[in-house]
Amino acid sequence: MKLEKRTLTISDLEIREMEGNDGDEGAQAPVISGYAALYNSESELLYGFFREVIRPGAFDSSINGDIRCLFNHDSSYVLGRTASGTLQLRSDAKGLFFSVTPPDATWAEDLQQSIKRGDINQMSFGFTTEDDKWEDLEDGTTLRELLDVNLLEVSIVTFPAYTSTSASVRSAEEIEDEAIRKQFEQRHQHQGSSRFFEFQLKLMKMGD
Repeated sequence: MKLEKRTLTISDLEIREMEGNDGDEGAQAPVISGYAALYNSESELLYGFFREVIRPGAFDSSINGDIRCLFNHDSSYVLGRTASGTLQLRSDAKGLFFSVTPPDATWAEDLQQSIKRGDINQMSFGFTTEDDKWEDLEDGTTLRELLDVNLLEVSIVTFPAYTSTSASVRSAEEIEDEAIRKQFEQRHQHQGSSRFFEFQLKLMKMGD
């Protein structure tokens, strides 16, 4: 199973101050929260040939795992982790909600300022697919429904994964793009064979 990434712009990404856990009177700890994924919200055209929608319950099998919250999908910049209690995830009627307490680091403080200014307002999540459903629609497009995914990480991102100019990121996306295209083509080849077999059966019955 190939790693995939999905990115969305969220207008309600926010930073709030919470009581610190270090025992210092009046200590405040910033918390960044918002939605990393939305349910039943059809995406734009992906990879040039299909749209995608995440169904409620898609994260249920993995949401309690050891998940990280990163900045720009970079494991060198860990904002929080479920195993340490600095990242909380929950699935509600709207989607996958996250709340993360960032570390006391200069890069994390800079990120918070960028969020407050509105310069950074997009979320992404990395996953592998456990179960999905493909459907050809009457308008000629194809819809992919994500029913069960293995969530690996959520990320606050500067650019959507699909338009990044980084050579290393672009290379990874080409690999992902090729894998998904192959899955799509194999599906249609299988459907074509099945339809041909059904047609042959009809001809045989007509000849009886």
